[in-house]
Amino acid sequence: MNRSKKITFGVRIPVEGWVPISTPRPDFDYFLHLAQTAERLGFDFILAADHLLNWIGSTPKKVALIQYLSLGTYESWTTMSALAAVTSKVKLSNIVLCNLFRAPSLLAKMASTLDVISGGRFVMSIGAGWLREECRRYGLDWFPYKERIERLKESIQVMKALWTKEKAHFSGKYYRLEEAMLEPKPITKPHPPIWLGGASESIMRSGRGGRRMGCRLSGVT
Repeated sequence: MNRSKKITFGVRIPVEGWVPISTPRPDFDYFLHLAQTAERLGFDFILAADHLLNWIGSTPKKVALIQYLSLGTYESWTTMSALAAVTSKVKLSNIVLCNLFRAPSLLAKMASTLDVISGGRFVMSIGAGWLREECRRYGLDWFPYKERIERLKESIQVMKALWTKEKAHFSGKYYRLEEAMLEPKPITKPHPPIWLGGASESIMRSGRGGRRMGCRLSGVT
């Protein structure tokens, strides 16, 4: 057993609100208070789930619970970017970004920007996506499990290329770059840490040094 690894602790920002319905749902003022309190108490991370619909009660092995979908949820990336401006030490991440929601080239630009404005506090945590109901309702493409995993692997290659190369070239099965330039580069070198999130063995085998944070995460950097 490796005892040299530091255990880190994070606070989840409840962007999806609270369930049951009778419980008041928090707003951004609550998120702000929670983030600043987490930083003051010395927590390592603040994190937010990345969903377009309220996912509470759903899991990768269950169908979405229709009675909760209409409750709403704050967009994860926008919320964490706003909280970056009102904190100074706590790291920023997600549990976890859905690879199907954003093109990897755009996500690389977003991540680099957030890493710069936060002073190097961003950690990329990303997964292949599991809540099919979101994609169906929002008109986003949904793919079989194997393809979602393949797309995730290519997305990571695309982001690394953009973060580390002056001009990035990539020709994969799903994504392409041609003389793509990304500036400013991330403050964190060579790039922000990348954690893969998911409950499947395929995800866990894709990374090194398994971690647990709301779901199974495996670091790949």
